[in-house]
Formats: sequence, structure tokens, C-alpha cells
Amino acid sequence: MVDRGPAEVQTCLVYRRSCSDVPRLPDIEGLQFYLLDTPARGARLWLPLMHDHGARALPRVIAKLIAPFRMMYCLVEDGAIVHHGWMVVGRSPLYHVGPADVVIGPISTREDRRGRGFAPFGLGKAMRAMQARGHPAFFIHTYDHNAASQRAIAKCGFGAPIAAVPRLTQRRPSSFAR
Repeated sequence: MVDRGPAEVQTCLVYRRSCSDVPRLPDIEGLQFYLLDTPARGARLWLPLMHDHGARALPRVIAKLIAPFRMMYCLVEDGAIVHHGWMVVGRSPLYHVGPADVVIGPISTREDRRGRGFAPFGLGKAMRAMQARGHPAFFIHTYDHNAASQRAIAKCGFGAPIAAVPRLTQRRPSSFAR
């Protein structure tokens, strides 16, 4: 078991935006976008997912896709996942959302690929995919100290935070920190 250290209270900034006019960011050459909304679609990316999450965690990742309200999106470059994020429809443990609203997160970009625009690009692609399915709004949250995430969120057209929610957390490494 991984020692996550002591729990602490952190502030989550909550953002909301409607699905109208999701910004289209310029394509990034060499990236493929995948929306994994079923275990079968997840299994198609089993090798990059295993490399990203580890062999022991792969069954858990695939099992999470069984729930019809949970999806994962990935950006793949040269056969490796360089950015990914989870989406849940109609559920949040931190704040109220509507039954068809999409909650995005957590998201993660490989450390050696940060600063290249992958997070806003992946978020934008995921939002457009969900917009095409008729979802009315998006929510995303990040910690108040995570300036990089806040910049990515802003690039995707989210305005100022609509709420600040305290959250008891334990620090844990990114899935890319192996």
C-alpha cells in the first residue's frame, strides 16, 4: 500500500460552463484523441493504459468504464498516453450538478509533456464530444494552488470559479509519476 501522508484540508475551485460554443483549440500534430465510454473501447488501448496506469491497475480502469455514467478520454502520442481525464455524467461528491451535466476530472498530463497545451486540447476535444451527445453543461474543479490547471481551464472558456469548496485530501502521486 502506498503511504499517502497525512490528510489535509485544501480548497477546490469549482468552475461551470454551458455546452454552447465550446472553444476549438488548434490541433496538435501527432496526437490522437480517444473517448473511452465502454470496457471494449478501453480494451482497445490496453497497452498504453497498462503502461500509464500499471498492470495491476488496468483491470480497475477497465472496470470503471462499466458504469454507463463514467468515461475516460486520452491523448496518445507515439503509442503512449500523454494526457488523460475522467468524466462522470450527473454525479459529483463535492457539489450539486444536473442529471445530464458532465463533471470532468481528475485530469493528468505526463510530466515530460507539460507546457505543450495538451490539457486544454484534451479538455476541448472531450467537451466537444460530450456536447455532440447533448449534454448541457460542464463542471471541473481544481485546487486553489494549481495554477497550471487553472490556466488550462481558462483556455477552455470557463470563467471565474462559481464556488470554493473545502476538501479533505491526502497527497498522492500522479498516475504518470512512476
